[in-house]
Amino acid sequence: MRRGFLLVLLTTGPVPAAPAQQLPDQAPHLPEACLEAPTPIGRALCFNNALNAADARVAPLLRRAEAPDLGLRAADLAAAQDHWRRYRDVHCGLLQRDEAWQGSEAPANVAACRLALTLRREGELRDLITPWGSP
Repeated sequence: MRRGFLLVLLTTGPVPAAPAQQLPDQAPHLPEACLEAPTPIGRALCFNNALNAADARVAPLLRRAEAPDLGLRAADLAAAQDHWRRYRDVHCGLLQRDEAWQGSEAPANVAACRLALTLRREGELRDLITPWGSP
């Protein structure tokens, strides 16, 4: 259990001992409506819906990154995205193994983690396809 805790600590900063509402480096990107949902199930459903929407925005960014003018190899991009998705799912799954994150909030916390990392990935892909010097 401690190894998972250290991995989370090293990769995202301090690990909160409370629900997703207190994820310090991720909370600004999480939808307020999800954070304010009255039940853990409601929060989990809201975060998962937002995650599906974020995944839908990532797909066209990946297609744009494959454009010949960017000089990126489609196979490399696909491999990188597959590895990133596995990292996201394993990393956020570690939260369920930490005793402080178990219980009825666990599904909402995991969904919030996946959403936060996907939103970060969306920004990284936007940066990748934006030509240098463009606003």
